[in-house]
Amino acid sequence: MKQFQQLAGRVDVIYHSGAALQYTASYQDLKPINVKGTQEVLRFACAGRRIKPVHYVSTLSVFPTYTADTPPMHEETSIEFGYDGLEGGYAQSKWVAERLIMQARKRGLPVTVYRPSRIVFHSHLGLWNQHDFLARATLGILQLGSVPDITGDYNLIPVDSVSRAIVELSRQPDTLGHTFHLTNSQPTSLEHWVAWLRSFGYSLRSLPYHAWYDELINQAQQNSELILASLLMWFPLPSEIKDRHVTYPGFKTVIENQQTMERLRRLGIEIPSVTERMLHRFLTFVQQKK
Repeated sequence: MKQFQQLAGRVDVIYHSGAALQYTASYQDLKPINVKGTQEVLRFACAGRRIKPVHYVSTLSVFPTYTADTPPMHEETSIEFGYDGLEGGYAQSKWVAERLIMQARKRGLPVTVYRPSRIVFHSHLGLWNQHDFLARATLGILQLGSVPDITGDYNLIPVDSVSRAIVELSRQPDTLGHTFHLTNSQPTSLEHWVAWLRSFGYSLRSLPYHAWYDELINQAQQNSELILASLLMWFPLPSEIKDRHVTYPGFKTVIENQQTMERLRRLGIEIPSVTERMLHRFLTFVQQKK
């Protein structure tokens, strides 16, 4: 407690980006870190003789994934009534944490919120958290040796671009207390992602979704080391696939970010499209670690 009070008197500003990101974990599993951790950050911000501004890194997953008919979600759209449309413990825990953040903002605490889309590798170094869902799914597909013949889009943003955008936005006096949506103007298609994996040298068979899913189930029963086995709950059943196009969780709802992009333009910050070369840098990094 003594150290807590000493730090509370010395710290000028707080950046809170710590969270447990496990898509297979329940809300109760993630609550101690994602919710109670945020609660402690807010308590710390209000401790001592001066209030400390908080820059909170949230996620676009706090928005419900209903249908394309759901109204667009703007930076200032309230998340108050969206809990019932959230998928998984991570989105639920971040939603509750952000509700705490918004309550603190209403009570006068200067809080700036940043909601990025899916964060991927460093654009130049190839570094990426290999426990991330997309990273694990990618490595799992390479291990399985096949891909489902489906289409879909991901909104991906390199981690270094996210970091730079947050730092630069946070240094502007007139951005304090606002919310920003950090997304890529150029989504990455699943077809391009698979083509880039093949261009790196991997031979991947393309199967109809039902055949690929059956192969995945069979391999999971025979191989306890199969990476995709831990992600089974996130793959739709063959009966749920009506055509080749799959809308992934988090992309059914339209996300608006004109205010954010205008701010970034004024600061000279551009979020680059994810490229084949970036993915190859990640794959090279993985191979070097083996």
